[in-house]
Amino acid sequence: MPDELVSIVAAPVISGPQIQSTISDMELSSGRIATYDDYREVRRYSTVALGRSLIISSIVASSWSVNSDENVDENVFEFVKEIINKHRTEYVRTSISGCVDFGWQAFEIVHALDSLGLVNVEYIKPLLQDITTILVFSDTGLISGLKQDKTIISKEKILHVAVNVEGTQWYGEPYLEAARPRYLDWKAANTVATAYDKKLAGSHYIVHYPVGTTSISGVEKSNATIASEIINALVTSGGVGIPRQSVDRDLWKIEVLTDISEQQGRFIQRMEYLDKLLLRAILVPERAITEGHFGTKAESVSHIDMLLSMLNNLHSTVTTQFNRQVIDPLLATNFGTELVGKVYADAAPLNDQAKEMLEQILRLALANPVIAIDLLQQVDTDAILDRLGVPKSDIITDSDNAPNESDAQDLLNG
Repeated sequence: MPDELVSIVAAPVISGPQIQSTISDMELSSGRIATYDDYREVRRYSTVALGRSLIISSIVASSWSVNSDENVDENVFEFVKEIINKHRTEYVRTSISGCVDFGWQAFEIVHALDSLGLVNVEYIKPLLQDITTILVFSDTGLISGLKQDKTIISKEKILHVAVNVEGTQWYGEPYLEAARPRYLDWKAANTVATAYDKKLAGSHYIVHYPVGTTSISGVEKSNATIASEIINALVTSGGVGIPRQSVDRDLWKIEVLTDISEQQGRFIQRMEYLDKLLLRAILVPERAITEGHFGTKAESVSHIDMLLSMLNNLHSTVTTQFNRQVIDPLLATNFGTELVGKVYADAAPLNDQAKEMLEQILRLALANPVIAIDLLQQVDTDAILDRLGVPKSDIITDSDNAPNESDAQDLLNG
């Protein structure tokens, strides 16, 4: 414990912008080397597209629940629920896409009065990153709004989401930034492999011939000319006749030159390795979606758990920003500042499907004691109760006192 307690008083922010790039006229510079089109090229590559689609579709397929503190009026709860049901899917899809691809996504919130005279959200308009600039307060670096050309959108009308934010660099860093160098490596490897395949596909003919001439139909002809005609015939038709004289017939010889090295296999191995790195770069463990050559099923499940953990974190991020930038201002405007934070969206964990299945099993068991007896003899009930968060008694029942079919029948008979 300190000897003296320092009294805390309300005070404005005194620290300046926390970014490495400079601020000019309150416009935040992204400080990014790659262009947005560079990231669009990366996301079009099949391996990246697969991992990216998994991230987006998994989170969109999940859901939000609407929760509230005690004593919140039902009308307020329904007001928030309606907003979430209307805008959640498109908001989540667009914001996750923008964050994965570009590090951030901004929206313009279009407000309108509803039939009850309350300020509501008519539309959440996604803004294109290429033509949108983040505005900040020059003294603190906090976001003050957005700018498109000469149009400025004030803070109360925007929704901003970003990932991997460093300090007050609100553009964040996209997951694709980690994938971009590996994609460039893949392109370089593919270019060399393609050139090598073309070389490998075209066999080279070598015609050995003796110096001098050969008599063909009584006419002397240069052996060099004959050799050239043989090569042309092989390339065009694959068949050729070779003139031979008894003296030098062993000197005419055709050789096919091909590459029998293992270089092509090395190209394949390298490109497969780069594919794995591309998935890892966007935080998708490769064994969660690709076929493993050696690992165990348990290892694959572990990779899926890692992926779910990352997806849940990303889902929670976009949900929190929706609460703070959309729901809370509407609660304050329509019902008073005391309700801020009292009604909110909560992201459902992506592994809740397994929990729902266990809940159904437990519900079935409780509804039918006869089924329960048979079920409890085959499953790990402690694991189910722990997974569902059901409290258990400290009393341990031995096998002699375990329920049986007679006990179940007694329960059915009342």
